[in-house]
Amino acid sequence: MTLRAAGGALPSLTKEYRLGADGALDVAYTLEAPAARHGQLTVVLNLGLHVARADDRFVEIGGARAEPAHFAARARHDRVERSAFVDRWAGRSLTLTTDREAQLERAPIETVSLSEQGAERVFQGLELRYTFAVSGTAGVAGAAEARP
Repeated sequence: MTLRAAGGALPSLTKEYRLGADGALDVAYTLEAPAARHGQLTVVLNLGLHVARADDRFVEIGGARAEPAHFAARARHDRVERSAFVDRWAGRSLTLTTDREAQLERAPIETVSLSEQGAERVFQGLELRYTFAVSGTAGVAGAAEARP
């Protein structure tokens, strides 16, 4: 499936989803511009991970446990090409790989609810922001591929 946002004088963005030979989901992002451009492409993913802090649920960056490792942590990681969200209790892991380095910023998604004890924060998941440097001549200004 391909989605395209035409840009006119501004860069246009094409997002292509395809099923890889191994069954993984491949996503390709392509920026095209009528003139040379230098900038950033930020891709945002929201994951529903419902345990904020547990020793058997953690984030890995480049194959090593992140610091801080728990899902609800706010953190920034530079030069990331591989990140994983591991749930050992459930025996599952979601690994995201990219074809180039990105800065990854992660933050908790929370709601506030009112109970008999008062207002309380409830962890709902994790927001991930992958920011890629892009530059190029007229035509393709930059491309990034992700593999969850």
